[in-house]
Amino acid sequence: MKKLVGMIAGLLIIVPSIAMELVITEKENTNFVQHLSRAVGFSNKMVEEKKVPENNPIHLSLTKLSNILSVYDNDLLKAITLDDPNLYSHIYDYKEVDSSPLIKLGLTQVKQKVGDVDEARKFVIRTRQLSAGLELQKQEPKYSNQWIGEVQTQDRIDFMLRNAEYPVYWTSMRKYIALLIYQMVFAYQLD
Repeated sequence: MKKLVGMIAGLLIIVPSIAMELVITEKENTNFVQHLSRAVGFSNKMVEEKKVPENNPIHLSLTKLSNILSVYDNDLLKAITLDDPNLYSHIYDYKEVDSSPLIKLGLTQVKQKVGDVDEARKFVIRTRQLSAGLELQKQEPKYSNQWIGEVQTQDRIDFMLRNAEYPVYWTSMRKYIALLIYQMVFAYQLD
């Protein structure tokens, strides 16, 4: 009986990974690692300046992801596939936002190269990012999505402070980490 349960559990991990292959180019990996490094640096500075508490969930999640990446020599794909199968599964869940008619419309325009393709690309990327954030908000009601155009220093601090009540247990942190990876890598993949 234990063998059967083990085989079923193994299939639950293997089957989704067969169904969806994640591809991350070297450039995407480098861009993500650089982005994360800047985000961790900013987060550490805000903690040091006491603008954000040390136990802030976003700060803790960024630090955790940075530590995971360092174990895998900053290879994001290895970190996703080898560190925690649930991280992989959450990224896949965020990729489901592509079923939205709006995203399908934008992707069709990009693939057919009609109209303003650059605007369609931006639209798809931003809609994916926002939709994935809203998906996390459904799963974790204490999560506060980033506001559109929230990129300045004070905006980032406000985002971290709005998420002060986000759960810090690994299950929830993993969902935020998967969201960050999705938003910074997979939302940009249009091919």
